[in-house]
Amino acid sequence: MAEISSQFFTAAFRTDWTAQNEEIDTLRPRMDVAIAFFMRFHLDALKTSKKKSTLLKTIDALALSIVEWFPESKIPAEYLLLRSEDQDTPIELGKAKEIAARLSASHPKSPMALVFQAIECLHAGENAQVRLVLLVPDVTVLIIVNVLYLYQAREIFVEALAGYSSSSFQECALCIRVQVELASIALAARDVEGCLNRLALAKKVVADKTMMLGSEGPIPALYSEVKVQFMTAAAREYAAETDKALEHYHKAMESGDVAFTIRAAVAAAELLAGKARPQEALDIIDSVSLSEVEDERMSAAALCTRGWLQFQLGDLQQAQALLETNASKIPPTDVSVRGRTLKRLAIMYWHLGGSHQTAKTGCFGHLLQAAKLTPSDAEIFSWLGKWYQVVAKDILRAEKCFLKALSLSPTEELAGMALSDFYDLQGKYETNVKLWERVTENPETAPTWALLRLAQHLVEQNDEAAVGKLHLVLRNDPMNARYWVILAHVYQNFDKQVSAQRSYLKAIELGEESWCVRCELARIEGSLLLFDDALERIRPVVTGELSNGEPDVTVASMIYADLLFQQAKYLCAEGLYGNAAKNLKEASRMMKGLPSTSPLSGSVEACKLIGDIHCFAFYLSPDDFSSEGSSWVEFISAGRKAYEAAVLFASKGGKEAADGPDTVAAERYYDIGLSYWYEVQALSNVRGIPTSAFSGETGLDTDSSVAALKVKASTNFKLALQEDPSCSLAWNGLALVSDNLLVKQFAWTRAIQTGTSSDATWANLGMFYLSQADTVPTTASLAQKSFLQLQSMNPSNPSMWNGYAMLARRQANSTVQQRKAIEAFDCALQTGLDLDALLGLSMALLDFGASVGESITQAPEHSNEVVMFYLKKYLERDPFNGRAWHALGVAQHRLGLYTEALASYTRAASSTQAPEGLEWNTLVTKLGELSSTLKYTTEEESTLLQKIVAQINSSSSEASALQAIVQAQVLYRQAKGGEALNLLQALLAQDETQSSQSEVVALVGLSLASLLMEQFTSQATGLAAACKKRLLLSIDEAESTLTTRDYLNLRLVELHERWVGAEDTYLTRLQALSQANDGTKSSTLWTRLALAAMDSEALQASSCLAEYLRSSARQMPSLGKEMMDRNFLDALVGLFKAVLEPACLHFGWRERVEAHES
Repeated sequence: MAEISSQFFTAAFRTDWTAQNEEIDTLRPRMDVAIAFFMRFHLDALKTSKKKSTLLKTIDALALSIVEWFPESKIPAEYLLLRSEDQDTPIELGKAKEIAARLSASHPKSPMALVFQAIECLHAGENAQVRLVLLVPDVTVLIIVNVLYLYQAREIFVEALAGYSSSSFQECALCIRVQVELASIALAARDVEGCLNRLALAKKVVADKTMMLGSEGPIPALYSEVKVQFMTAAAREYAAETDKALEHYHKAMESGDVAFTIRAAVAAAELLAGKARPQEALDIIDSVSLSEVEDERMSAAALCTRGWLQFQLGDLQQAQALLETNASKIPPTDVSVRGRTLKRLAIMYWHLGGSHQTAKTGCFGHLLQAAKLTPSDAEIFSWLGKWYQVVAKDILRAEKCFLKALSLSPTEELAGMALSDFYDLQGKYETNVKLWERVTENPETAPTWALLRLAQHLVEQNDEAAVGKLHLVLRNDPMNARYWVILAHVYQNFDKQVSAQRSYLKAIELGEESWCVRCELARIEGSLLLFDDALERIRPVVTGELSNGEPDVTVASMIYADLLFQQAKYLCAEGLYGNAAKNLKEASRMMKGLPSTSPLSGSVEACKLIGDIHCFAFYLSPDDFSSEGSSWVEFISAGRKAYEAAVLFASKGGKEAADGPDTVAAERYYDIGLSYWYEVQALSNVRGIPTSAFSGETGLDTDSSVAALKVKASTNFKLALQEDPSCSLAWNGLALVSDNLLVKQFAWTRAIQTGTSSDATWANLGMFYLSQADTVPTTASLAQKSFLQLQSMNPSNPSMWNGYAMLARRQANSTVQQRKAIEAFDCALQTGLDLDALLGLSMALLDFGASVGESITQAPEHSNEVVMFYLKKYLERDPFNGRAWHALGVAQHRLGLYTEALASYTRAASSTQAPEGLEWNTLVTKLGELSSTLKYTTEEESTLLQKIVAQINSSSSEASALQAIVQAQVLYRQAKGGEALNLLQALLAQDETQSSQSEVVALVGLSLASLLMEQFTSQATGLAAACKKRLLLSIDEAESTLTTRDYLNLRLVELHERWVGAEDTYLTRLQALSQANDGTKSSTLWTRLALAAMDSEALQASSCLAEYLRSSARQMPSLGKEMMDRNFLDALVGLFKAVLEPACLHFGWRERVEAHES
């Protein structure tokens, strides 16, 4: 084929194909097809050849000769145009343009011809701009012309790309020029993604072309690595990717190409200058050597940039020298650079001041020149407006210039802020708002200055849209710590504490070190109960470790003390009274340690905080304040003195008397009155004086000092009402301290009528009516209505539930009401460790535990351990309540903690009014303690029993059964067993009812009969039969699941029958009880039956377990202790199935089990 091709072209060369005759015109199309065929052959051979260089030169020569003797040939012309962009191109650019022109004439849709048409369009645009600069030096006109030519060229390039797929010259897809030029057009249009994509395609085309054709790389003017780096850097800069842009600029500077090095250095410096990083920019400019630059214009541009950087760094003299010397060297054709330089020179003249600023040939003249060159630069008109405003005092022209600047760029901060200030001075607030709204209409371009001012306006209007405006501010500058602080302030204004906290944390992360920010963040974290974080954050300011910004240590100390106080209240609600007391003492020490020179140390606010801190000790444990050299009462008294000092300081402030009610003064007097009331209550508790805020009967009159404090409390509440008659808190306080019932009711009613009544008012009124219910029964309904009203106001107030519980306790003879009382106290405790609820629930469980049923008493939250915990928490707060100590002793006795119970009884006995039954419980507990001791003498027990008998004898006749039981035990210890049995037999015969007393007698009698069966068989047998009959009667008549007492009775009967050898009797009874009414009895019966059958010859355990598996009791739910029995029984079943399998087979049990489980 190569030989044929050579012969063909040799023959074709002999003909003059340029001749114009009919024969040639007829052959010319056929000749073009033949040329295309053989050119295709050579190109395909080139792509597959390993020696591309020689073959490439042959094809170059062939294509050149063809276009000479056959100018209309398409593929040879396209091939040469493609090769014209290579470094080893066979033709010059001029020749390429000539070939492109001929190709365009003969084949106008040829992709390569279209590429050169587009390039000519770009050159025409550049020439048009040069001509226009000389005629109309307006950058706006130049930009419009440039855009038109760029758009036209882009359309031609796109048409060329579209023709690639249908072109007979397939290699046109290897054209590098089209990709590079399209990338340049995209960059000019700031199409970052389009530019980067085209550059990536250009790089791929370069590699493909080198691999397929074997040509050298493209000419540097068209494509080079440094050019790609520079264009990529510019694209990244337009995309606001500063770090990536700088990275590519640095790579361009390292290329060794002097022109691109200078251009990249200037571009990088301008980028950094715009980011307020002038020193880094100056370092980049200084890193390149301008002495190697032959182009004076490029050197002048670099030096002007250096001068501007010197200005930004404060070196005005050096900046002036560089800008004045090099501004004139920038050619008029470079309109944008010249306009920018003149603007910068004008700004520098402004800052030089003097004649440079005021003379029209100085700052003003250069601004006018810059405005003519670059009339689209908004900053120029901003400075012109400022010149008219400050120098010329021409407000009208200044305003016009500012408006012109904003019309060009709404983000122009100088013009916007100046114009906004104009409107402020002129009182045009609505105009100002419209200005902010107009320039921020487009969120993408909304300027920061306007967003900040509009956000402030929205905050003042209580419009949460302010948050959205600040989000736009942060989108413009997300690393600005100051803006994050502002956002936090706005969030805080709208009570969005979590968002405010996060914003403050972000500001600190970005370097915000202001002590004010730390304090504000600490306060927010305190409101979010993050007290440890808050205290840790503000501690460096208090200790002086943080000195940035000259922090006010006094303010920080007050905030720190307030945080400690707030944490103390939180710890108190959690029951951590000791930790709360530590916080109060530390807060008090800090407040009292404020420097006397500080105006805050003697301020009303500081005294108020000290009063709050000290008076809150009333709600904590008195014992925690006894180790500081002062007592609990003295600590509270210090709070009252602080409140009084606050009133004194306020009166010295010289504030004019208000025309109407003075709510602030009323609150101050209320604080004093309340602190007196706290002191009255604390002192009364310490001295054991009974007090009640809801009844007129108190023991305060017996102590003159306490009575005097109460009078002062009343006086201050009245003073508060004089300042503000509608102060509901003062009315509430007056009701508390009044001894007259009518006054109490009137005061609480007035507190409600003021319309600002608090939870405490309704709670106190309800308790007041409840306390009078025994005297006036109708007040119980009023109490209930008060609690209902409290529930509608605040359903989380524990006083409401306490009130419901106490209303239920008034009908304690009803089991339903007993349960309601316990449930209500439970609800109260779900809101927190309320003091009244702790004591109320504990007393209700102790009083009603025997009657409310096991579903309540066996619940985990009602166990004796929980009751003991509740009482201990109560006594931490009120260690002077003898009744609570007595109840704690009972709970400890039930848990077998006899020593601790006796200690509690001792504390109860030390109170002024010993609780009823204390002596009796003490004796019983001593007996329990003695019984639990391994080494004790009969004499000790007898002595203790005699004391118990004496105690019973001194009580009413209702204790006859108990007296007989104890007397029987005394007789038993005195070896008079027969008399003891007769005594119990007679007592049991007398009580024919099924009372709980007769059941206790039966239990004791059966136990004693078992012990004396061998010595007094006849008497013991008779008593045992009577006792068993009584105990089993209650079991047989049980209508539901057996109670714990029933199981205890059954267990005792079982032990007795085991003792006397009547195992058949009890086994038969257990089996009958287990099988009777299957599904209604507890699985505990099955457990007892299985355990009893293990050592029985009459009943096989395997058979018993098989019956259990068939029963429905296995699926019955179990609660409390029954669950342990159920688990034990299930484990026993598994044990028999695994270990006793042979026996199971022998008795046929396995088959029965498997049949059942299947």
